[in-house]
Amino acid sequence: MELTGETTLRSNLRHRRRRHRRPLLSEATVRAAMWQLLTCARTMHERGVVHRDIKPGNVVVGEDHRSLKLCDLGLAMDTTSSESPPPHSKRAGTLAYMAPCVLLGKGDCNARVDAWSLGCVMAELVRGRPLFETNVGDDDDGEVGQLWAIYEVHDGGGLREMFHEEVLSKEGFEVLSGLLAFESGDRLTADASLGMPWFDKVGALALPKEEVVVPVVAAAPVAAVVPEKKKRRLAGVVQPPLPKKTAKVF
Repeated sequence: MELTGETTLRSNLRHRRRRHRRPLLSEATVRAAMWQLLTCARTMHERGVVHRDIKPGNVVVGEDHRSLKLCDLGLAMDTTSSESPPPHSKRAGTLAYMAPCVLLGKGDCNARVDAWSLGCVMAELVRGRPLFETNVGDDDDGEVGQLWAIYEVHDGGGLREMFHEEVLSKEGFEVLSGLLAFESGDRLTADASLGMPWFDKVGALALPKEEVVVPVVAAAPVAAVVPEKKKRRLAGVVQPPLPKKTAKVF
């Protein structure tokens, strides 16, 4: 592996948060970022691949600050292969971005676990910090604490209170709430999300550039974490084509 001039979305958000900038990102920027990430996820899911650990730390921001790439497929599952266990057979992922069905050990987990994680990422892009934060470790107590945090947000319309129309438009909230539906069967897929009205006005991404850029170690290429016979299915999943129209975000 080698050092690159790229940063992760996590480091980008943390840097802006330290500088106390509000709002961190415009809604147009959030929309463009989510369009890219959902397009990545849709391509993966169409090829039978579930990432299982989507989070800002696994999203690489291109040097031009106009492209996002999903990285670290080390926990990814090929759901089309009889050799691979089902996505829900073992808990995987990062607690703050883990879907309820994974936390509960339910058997209805599927590609929509990625949709939940993307909903958490979207919420973080809007508010500048993780939506579900607990102060306990990544163990059984952590799972209970995480579920409690999720219940608190979902109870009594708490999600809309956090993301009212001054923070996120009605169309944007439809996408966010759809991705964060508690039951897997009620949750938007990546493909369905991209068909929502919010994305009718999507433009090219233009993340604000920072004065200080912290380089990160590039993620291992797909070929390094996926068996040879699965490479072709994953070809092109980490970065979607960019819209030609540029969104004016500032």
